[in-house]
Amino acid sequence: GAFFDGDTAWGAMINYDHPQVIHFFEQNLVYLLEEFHVDGFRFDFTRVIIHGDNPGEAHVRKPGSGGGWEFLHKLRAAARSVNPNCIFIGEHLPNEWGITNFGGPLDSQWCDDFHDRLKDACSGNPWVMPALANAVKLTHTDAGDWYKASMYAESHDEVGNENGRIPNVGGFGHGWRMAKVAAAVTLMGRSIPMFFMGGESGEHRQFFNGSADALDLDDYLNDAARGRIRAWFNVLLDLRAGDNIKGPSPLSVAYAQDQQLGFVRGQAGEYYALANFGSWTGWKSLAELNLPDGIYRELWNSTWPAFAVENEDEHTNGGRDVYLDRGNWLHVPDYGAVILQKR
Repeated sequence: GAFFDGDTAWGAMINYDHPQVIHFFEQNLVYLLEEFHVDGFRFDFTRVIIHGDNPGEAHVRKPGSGGGWEFLHKLRAAARSVNPNCIFIGEHLPNEWGITNFGGPLDSQWCDDFHDRLKDACSGNPWVMPALANAVKLTHTDAGDWYKASMYAESHDEVGNENGRIPNVGGFGHGWRMAKVAAAVTLMGRSIPMFFMGGESGEHRQFFNGSADALDLDDYLNDAARGRIRAWFNVLLDLRAGDNIKGPSPLSVAYAQDQQLGFVRGQAGEYYALANFGSWTGWKSLAELNLPDGIYRELWNSTWPAFAVENEDEHTNGGRDVYLDRGNWLHVPDYGAVILQKR
């Protein structure tokens, strides 16, 4: 009886302020850290933990006695006593940045606003670019630091509860292209990036809750187009791992209209990324796209043959050997992404 206190739509609520309950969960986390050397924990729907004593909170059927905020703080302290670098991430929808900013019990939270706006963009919403631009900048505004937000295109909800995978919502014939665009915005973004299994290979199938469904590994490993999607992910991961990007480097949005998002990344603004979520393709002035002053080269292009899928046409800008500045025009690919690097 002491273990539970209150009720939620998913079952009984934990008695967050009971000493034995706190001790039980502290020791569970310590065991996982010591025996399995995990480096972090993700907590499901932390709003109910933190606001479980609020009768008006969604999914709370019977309020508990509270204490969720302190409960998470104590778990975090216990985990940090074993591994000072252990990270706590919350699925907290909609976001409340106070739980991860200074004084909060969590280190990072899933960025619901980024996910929703990115999914809108991938679904063809022509009006969402300004809102997506604001979401991309959240770690410079509402969130207190780059790692306070975990940004993602898909989660278990979109994959389990519905078929909201990016290749599916992206539309027939260009879903795989859209998966590469979403990857560019997420991996070049300023946050902890998160991908659901299979996303790096353009998986479109839903994994139903309660089923024994699994990735088709033969298809995953041997389909040439899936391999080219993984190649795109890998070059972005390598780029992001560089000291001049990583997580902390600044991000500024340069362009957000016409289903296109352009932003600058890097410690000294070395990179310009343009993501096109729409079907328009053609030439656009780099001055109109607000490319900062300087001389650039085309570092990566999602339509190059190494990454091409679905009969994708190449829309190159000359590659590594061409000099580009604000006086030039950029060949913008449909459902594609281009990354420029300052020379």
